[in-house]
Amino acid sequence: MEQLLNKIEEIRDKMVAIGLEKGFSNEEVVVISQELDDLLNQYRVEQKLATKKKTQYLVSY
Repeated sequence: MEQLLNKIEEIRDKMVAIGLEKGFSNEEVVVISQELDDLLNQYRVEQKLATKKKTQYLVSY
């Protein structure tokens, strides 16, 4: 999950840099924003699964 967080941070930084240069409504920024949304959704799913596994582990004891 650490790699995913690093990728999220990298994409966010790229989006902000391009947004400051070209404007936040620029199509390139919008595409990067959508990529960032996908990564954030993936992170939420992985986080939820990790929490569920941890809960199942604790309940089994």
